[in-house]
Amino acid sequence: MLKEGVLGRFGALIKGLLILRQRAHEISETDVFYCRNLDLLLLGAIARHLYAKDAQLVYEVLDIHPLTLRSGMLGAVFRGLERVLLRRVDLLVLSSRRFHCDYFAKKQRFDGKWYLLENKVPRFDFLRDANARRGSKISIGYVGKFRCATSLELLERLAREYSDQIELVLAGHANAPLKKRLEKLCNLANVKHLGPYRYPEGLVDIYPRIDLNWGLDIDGGENAQMLMPNRIYEGGLFGVPVLALRGTETADYAAKNNLGWVLDRPDWPSLENFIETITPAALADKSSAIRRMPRGAFMEEDAHECLLQEIASRRADNISIECAPQRG
Repeated sequence: MLKEGVLGRFGALIKGLLILRQRAHEISETDVFYCRNLDLLLLGAIARHLYAKDAQLVYEVLDIHPLTLRSGMLGAVFRGLERVLLRRVDLLVLSSRRFHCDYFAKKQRFDGKWYLLENKVPRFDFLRDANARRGSKISIGYVGKFRCATSLELLERLAREYSDQIELVLAGHANAPLKKRLEKLCNLANVKHLGPYRYPEGLVDIYPRIDLNWGLDIDGGENAQMLMPNRIYEGGLFGVPVLALRGTETADYAAKNNLGWVLDRPDWPSLENFIETITPAALADKSSAIRRMPRGAFMEEDAHECLLQEIASRRADNISIECAPQRG
């Protein structure tokens, strides 16, 4: 499986290099190479070296590349490759502060310029419901891509053992290995699977149904400990408190901003203890407090415009980019 993945990436890299050569004239006029993930960073660095030596190289990271987090020789090779490329990067764009302090600064020894671009909800028009609670049961929502088997196991047990108190609302789709487990979970009477949804407009049909936002990614390893998932901003936008796992950036952010509760351990006794102590009144109070926060805490305002200005300001000839004014 790993071998096939590496070979697939190598094949895509070769294809990318051929495309660069075919479009060399267009690429030579590039001002900025904006590269999302390690594969594209490598292509961007090669393209700049061959065709546009004065262009800027920007590296955006929404997740730490899984191969760079592996132990052993393969992981060391990929970390070394990334470290070499980072020396050529003009600006590093990260979606989580902990990506910088725990990985890029600590492990990759990156001391260059970086910019925080949070996974906030894109701007769109909607009316925020003033009262999210509609039923007698506590509704727990798991929204997004289901890639955590342990989360599905815990939620299934929760739905079975607290069928008279808890309902689950699922929205999104599962990774291929988890599809059967998801189908089994959805067969329970107190589980609703809304299926895939349009982003961000579809959030309006999901979060008003939810009292508590499942924010745990237990199987995601080191990357899951560092990342800031979209769902914490989505839930906050609709006044839905989050349940996060202690030791993660999500939990630290939730605790700092009073957005929900923190589970001490990723196991059934901890989850059961939380469910036994949480009350509808506590959920409603937390939701009301979150709803009083400004939308800008969860919805994108001018972060992308500020990023463009940051990139433009780094060039001596001030490349032309139309930007909204920065906040003073």
